[in-house]
Amino acid sequence: MLFRKNVFTAALALMLAVVALVPAGAQDAKIQIPVWIAFTDARLDWAREKAAAFNEQFPQYEVVVEGYADYESLFSAAALAYEQGTQPAIVQYFEAATQDARDAALNGVPQFKSVASAFGERTEINGLPVDFDVFVEPVRNYYTLDGEFTSFPWNTSSAIMFSNQSILDAAGITEIPTTWQGIEEACAAIMALENAPANCITWPNHGWFFEQSVAQQGADLVNNGNGRDARATETFINSEAAVAYVSWWKEMQDAGYYIYTGAQRDWGGTYNAFVAQQVAFLVYSSSDTTVLTNDGAEAGFDVVASFMPHNGEVEYVGNLIGGASLWLSNGLTTEVEDGALTFLLWFNNAENAADWHKFTG
Repeated sequence: MLFRKNVFTAALALMLAVVALVPAGAQDAKIQIPVWIAFTDARLDWAREKAAAFNEQFPQYEVVVEGYADYESLFSAAALAYEQGTQPAIVQYFEAATQDARDAALNGVPQFKSVASAFGERTEINGLPVDFDVFVEPVRNYYTLDGEFTSFPWNTSSAIMFSNQSILDAAGITEIPTTWQGIEEACAAIMALENAPANCITWPNHGWFFEQSVAQQGADLVNNGNGRDARATETFINSEAAVAYVSWWKEMQDAGYYIYTGAQRDWGGTYNAFVAQQVAFLVYSSSDTTVLTNDGAEAGFDVVASFMPHNGEVEYVGNLIGGASLWLSNGLTTEVEDGALTFLLWFNNAENAADWHKFTG
């Protein structure tokens, strides 16, 4: 008996010694879910706060959100990581880069996979229902290609217009203009003010607004159904709708109504011109509604958000969506992929979407 006892004691000691050699936390190591997004401001803070809440609710996972200064640097970093086999689980791509995300590949192997194919026939994962119908239909349709839901829409936005209500009141303008023709009339009244602003209207000179206007007029930007029926092979930058948009802004500039800051894609310069009350109207993105409204209030005027003005001489069809979506990387382990899918479902649920909307405007 003494011999057996000594053997048992020795075996127990050996087991404890082996356990002691295992790094702390290794026995319950969390599954890492890296998420890369193109924000470094308060929107990154918001995403990290949500990730922390997710990690608490699903303790088997650890979502880590990393921010990049812009989409271009994010795309380059993600492509390099994929080449090195260290790709994040989730990458944010802006909406017009959807085809780029679908085309991204290494040696013929796609960098991303559609979320529809990843979920397969599953109707739930980790207790969360898989239901793409919860998304607003135009958004769901935009990210559905070849019959599959490709990625999870997150920061969906639209091109809109901000107005300085104080200037409009002074000019006797009682309704926000909705058409180009209405803008012209409003600018004539505004620039006739004794204390008129330097100019009437501006916009960031970004291609997105050109695309928006073409779409508003019911025209395609490229052939083959805007590239949805088949790969686009021809652009229509000289279409009637495209020429109308460019011609109108040229007329606005000739009249002294439109101010070009001198830089393309100048989000910051046009934003500052509006806040400084150098213009009465700013064609911009809905994604900055909250911060712009607050900055206007601090500057002493009310900001009103409305639709981006359209060509009143043709039928108004509607706006394109903007913003970005979250793409699932290809080649992940089953455990990481399931964790990423769980996070995508949770992060994009109705409650978080409503909170994001209120946070950004």
